[in-house]
Amino acid sequence: VYHQFAQTKVEGPINRSGLCRMLLAGVLIASLPILALADRAAIIIQSTTSTANSGLYDHLLPLFEKAHGIKVNVVAVGTGQAIRNAIRGDGDVLL
Repeated sequence: VYHQFAQTKVEGPINRSGLCRMLLAGVLIASLPILALADRAAIIIQSTTSTANSGLYDHLLPLFEKAHGIKVNVVAVGTGQAIRNAIRGDGDVLL
């Protein structure tokens, strides 16, 4: 497989779930400064059903909650609805 961005050869298939995990971890880490300012006990992630059904949150959220003492609530809906919810301010993070 030839990776178009780095223009290097990548051995083996690119693991989609691993990529999703890295993306979620990056989003959660990037949101930490906002969370510190919010001084709240919980955050809301507006998410697509496919991401929620992948098992990604089952793996990452307990680690995040334990490390930071912040409860994460996931609202899993279709892509369009997740975007509309985020635009209305009904969540802290949109994935």
